[in-house]
Amino acid sequence: MLRPGGRVALDGIVISGSSAIDQSPITGESIPEDKAPGDTVFAGTLNQSGFLEVKVTHTVSDTTVSKIIHLVDSVRKCVLSRCNSVCSCLHTHCNFIAIAIALIPPLAFAQPFNVWVYRALVMLVIKSPLCFSNFYSCFDC
Repeated sequence: MLRPGGRVALDGIVISGSSAIDQSPITGESIPEDKAPGDTVFAGTLNQSGFLEVKVTHTVSDTTVSKIIHLVDSVRKCVLSRCNSVCSCLHTHCNFIAIAIALIPPLAFAQPFNVWVYRALVMLVIKSPLCFSNFYSCFDC
């Protein structure tokens, strides 16, 4: 039984009664939709005016709201995983280049060690904003 002002707990079908249901959490439509026997109602929507008797057709994990939440979470995880892989790849390559800059000239060409370590550190400082700008550009899609 749904009373006026009550929320629909689970997806179902109206058995008896008639009412206006605010479905804006699901559809985004701001105008309430009139429901009569045989119409479907969604979990999380708000009963506005009348009494309804609803037969539950879906479990909690199978409702429209839970499916939407699951889809949003999977997209968020996918975007974050893609961004992390791009950023970590750039980060790793720049670290190897910095190690090469610090070690190869002093060891292979007898160059001053402190100059090349300083240049490697400059490379690492330059890398940091590049990595973060690449990470944040992943969210532009």
